Amino acid sequence: MKKTTKLSDIFQPTPFMGSPLPVSLRDLRRALDNDQTDLSPAYQRGSVWSAEQQAAFVGHLLSGGEVLPIIVQRLPESGRAEVLDGKQRIEACLSWLAGDVPARLPDGREIFVGDLDLDARGRPAGLSRVDLTFRYVNLPWAERCRFYARLNSAGTPHTKEQIAAALALAGQNWMADR
Repeated sequence: MKKTTKLSDIFQPTPFMGSPLPVSLRDLRRALDNDQTDLSPAYQRGSVWSAEQQAAFVGHLLSGGEVLPIIVQRLPESGRAEVLDGKQRIEACLSWLAGDVPARLPDGREIFVGDLDLDARGRPAGLSRVDLTFRYVNLPWAERCRFYARLNSAGTPHTKEQIAAALALAGQNWMADR
């Protein structure tokens, strides 16, 4: 007879802290700086999206497309934070805000941040209405490494070496969570 498993025995939802926090494109750089956010903790892969991928993502976002939340670990003992998931999305937005890549809209137009109308303060208008959502977790180092590896071995194009590197770090006490 085949043994059955109860979902309740394996289901362990991610322990998010608090409510989702919308961060507008206008405030993205400041939010990252205020939290001293590390986009490249040791388990995180490098910057891998091409300019084409960045342009497509930002075009999707500016067009009102749905985007999964950015997962962030706050490190209260150091006043820092690190991105567990969403590095490529954040970097795409920062590249667009810096004028390095256009946003490729679904209709094929390419819009640079400098193409937008300016508000009364001389800033690109409307960016306060376009959000990335941040979700915060409180996981110890090894759990962060395992979370990253589990998430990114499930369909996201990571190499086996990138996943193995994140899992190998799970066994290290990375400076006691800094």
